[in-house]
Amino acid sequence: CEEYGFFQIINHKVPRELCGSMLTAVIDLFHLPPEHKTLLFSDDSTKDVRICYHYRKNEASQEKIALWSEVFKHSWHPIDDFTHTLPMNPPQYREVIAPYAKCIGGLMTLLLSLMSQGLGLEPDCLNDRTGGNPTYRVQANHYPPCPNPKLTLGLGVHTDRDALTVILPTPEVQGLQVMKDEKWLVVDPVPGALIVNLGDQLQVYFLFSFS
Repeated sequence: CEEYGFFQIINHKVPRELCGSMLTAVIDLFHLPPEHKTLLFSDDSTKDVRICYHYRKNEASQEKIALWSEVFKHSWHPIDDFTHTLPMNPPQYREVIAPYAKCIGGLMTLLLSLMSQGLGLEPDCLNDRTGGNPTYRVQANHYPPCPNPKLTLGLGVHTDRDALTVILPTPEVQGLQVMKDEKWLVVDPVPGALIVNLGDQLQVYFLFSFS
């Protein structure tokens, strides 16, 4: 956590069956017929539930590659306020997102509490510093096959702007990389583990609190 800004957690109390159902629901969503996905498409970043397509040159980077991905985004806290806004297809998505979101929300609160204690702070310190009632969002990324993969990259170099990102990896798909000492390291997912990334908000807090 301190050295890499990334870590994997096991024994996290999020049922493996629930994680599997969540992955299946997301995969089924991205495999919907185009006419169904078109109903969710929007380039409007203020729209709360949307699919956006990133089949374009990465203008924000010096890399001579194009982005190649589809992204499904929506808020999920409190989940009962958002469930009715989610797509009806695939039908299992609405069913599985509620219990999954509640598990992940509890896990993130616990992680911030444990980090606080590890830093010698009060258990509620980081939860309070991140707002006490934070905004939670789902971002599901799909990287379809590309006819010319040498010219594309699913997701370019970036940092996450939020406090914490909890990643549910697809077991058979690698691709996540972490920079350490100016070198890119491939993250090999531990079976059944969730991957946690410390975002920019926590880095800023640490910078101003401990510098």
